[in-house]
Amino acid sequence: MSDFVLVLGYFDSVHKGHISLISEAKVYADKIGAQVKVATFDDGFLSFIGRKEKEIYSLEEKTAILRSLNIDEIIVFPSTKEFLSKSRTDFCQYIVELSPKALFVGSDYTFGKNAEGDVSFLKSYVNIPVIEKELLIIDAKKVSASEIRKLVSAGEIQKANELLFEPYFICGEVKEGRKEGRKIDFPTINIFAPEYKLLPKPGVYATVCVWNNKSYSAVTNVGTHPTFKDDVFNVETHLIGFSGDLYGEKVKIYFYSYLRGIKRFSDEEELKNQIKKDIIYSKEFTDDKIRSCGK
Repeated sequence: MSDFVLVLGYFDSVHKGHISLISEAKVYADKIGAQVKVATFDDGFLSFIGRKEKEIYSLEEKTAILRSLNIDEIIVFPSTKEFLSKSRTDFCQYIVELSPKALFVGSDYTFGKNAEGDVSFLKSYVNIPVIEKELLIIDAKKVSASEIRKLVSAGEIQKANELLFEPYFICGEVKEGRKEGRKIDFPTINIFAPEYKLLPKPGVYATVCVWNNKSYSAVTNVGTHPTFKDDVFNVETHLIGFSGDLYGEKVKIYFYSYLRGIKRFSDEEELKNQIKKDIIYSKEFTDDKIRSCGK
């Protein structure tokens, strides 16, 4: 088994502070000829520990980001009563038995039942280097999942994106919807996020939809559809300049800016005119994003 250093955290949002921590671990690992492994938790972690907040990213979403960082392995701790009931001593012993050469943690890292363990306890228990990194500060604020969660929930996507490694996104499989969009010449794709996933404030957003390694400027409605008297809450996206059937396909939708709130229009013509404006506004935000990544 190869030597490795282990980065501990929840990595709900994989923000710039996390990236800084992982980068430091990679430098250390290179010096001692070791691999880098990152530990995170399975979906449902927050609800299992009794918190009401939604998870910014699913396990699939956050592991996709972590893999893009060329991590050697991602260790997924189970979000189960048995595992999360470990005392701080039992958790430390569990980590020791994994045999890492060093541990990397943020200064606010806690663990064990009721979060009774902290970095000081971890350092006192394990007989290996524990490298503690202070939280990253941007614009006089600590970069944290809590701050990002607050911004996304308020629809302040641009501010949230300044703290994230990648712009806030949603991954999902395209499901069949009402097909109302195609009737007014603006066909859409529909995604239904899992219950635990944090969605932005209901509204219309400038987005980029990535499918089959190609990016499309898009307009995304998060919420219901009052003009069609439909109260089903979902993520509905119009891909600008795209025609085709994506049912059953996996797509990734990046959010760049809140455009407007959801409203009921007097008729379909008024809605069409507004969507035309939404498309113009969205392309102002997203065309350069697509050009910059060469897609």
